[in-house]
Amino acid sequence: MRVRVALVVLIAALVAALLLASSSNAVPAAATSACHITLKASRPPGKATTIAFVNKTHAAVEVYWVNYQGRLVFYLEVSPGASVSQKTFAGSAWMVLNSNFKCVGFVVTPKAQYVIS
Repeated sequence: MRVRVALVVLIAALVAALLLASSSNAVPAAATSACHITLKASRPPGKATTIAFVNKTHAAVEVYWVNYQGRLVFYLEVSPGASVSQKTFAGSAWMVLNSNFKCVGFVVTPKAQYVIS
């Protein structure tokens, strides 16, 4: 568990460094082409909504909320081929990481569904 926490902290630091190095809000992440970070942190909570994370890959992925300070907060794991619904708010930023802790997706709500492929 400590190793996992340490890796999440490291990833959050790397993401923060990428975001701080940019002069705009749109920062392409180097990890994968599916990870295009468009917000440094979640916006103040808007209207309540729900998002479904659909994993169309052959491996489990982990979904993290990017909090108001730009830190990653683990929320859920989505098994291969599964779909998981998460209650959230408009303006929330979500990052999806694979088992190698590489970003494979980024989405900002409201969006009813986000497909990881």
